[in-house]
Amino acid sequence: MTAAGLLAALRRLTAVRALGMSGIALPAVPPGRFKAIARYALSACAQTIARIKDADCKVATLFAFATQLEATAQDDALDILTQIISAVFVANERKGQQARLRTLHDLDAAALLLKEVRHMLLDTSYPDSEVRSHVFAKHTVEQVAAAIAEIQALTHPTHEPFVDQLRGQYAYIRRFLPTLLQTIQFYGTPSGQHVLDALQFLQLLDEPTPPKLHRAPTAVVGGRWKRLVLEQGEVTDRARSTFAVLERLHQSLDRREVFVRPRER
Repeated sequence: MTAAGLLAALRRLTAVRALGMSGIALPAVPPGRFKAIARYALSACAQTIARIKDADCKVATLFAFATQLEATAQDDALDILTQIISAVFVANERKGQQARLRTLHDLDAAALLLKEVRHMLLDTSYPDSEVRSHVFAKHTVEQVAAAIAEIQALTHPTHEPFVDQLRGQYAYIRRFLPTLLQTIQFYGTPSGQHVLDALQFLQLLDEPTPPKLHRAPTAVVGGRWKRLVLEQGEVTDRARSTFAVLERLHQSLDRREVFVRPRER
């Protein structure tokens, strides 16, 4: 699934809504009966529906068809969205691991140097006052500092995403995200409200006078994103915060904490 495929699905949803059937309720029709009429309309050819003699029955059949079509189109768009989000994070993990493999030689060299330093620090035959001189007699201050910096740069917390690889995907996400947020209205349970707030803020960022990024809601930023997105409790990076919100949206859709109306699945 691609951004182009999602945009096509969103255009289809917009075209279905243009029929003008959204929001019209038929309280007298049981939901099961309404779905049965919609399934009939979806499977029947146009000539069969045209031959329905009762005008009210024909209108009801077409109305059920249009309503069901909107639900199906919306579900299709969300299916593509969740597949894209999953693919982005899977690819991120794979590329991150590949990048780490390419740096193992440098990581090993730095680790071996610091291993020697550790042995000298723990060697009780050296008086405490002479430990530094023994260490720097074998390895310069610059070498030790470079080894520490190398390890800090190459090691990666197991629970955090590989942000360098994700940043390269941000332009791809931006291809469809504004259209998605303009086209689909998300709803949620109380436990999903923080996701809805974050989605609304992302949409506001594309307005002519967007709010300041540091005003972004932070409740949506999960544990593995906090160090990467927040600074002194405020959002500081738009791209990273967008990925954090999309990951939480994916999870909330799976848990039914966030949903759409109408929907079929």
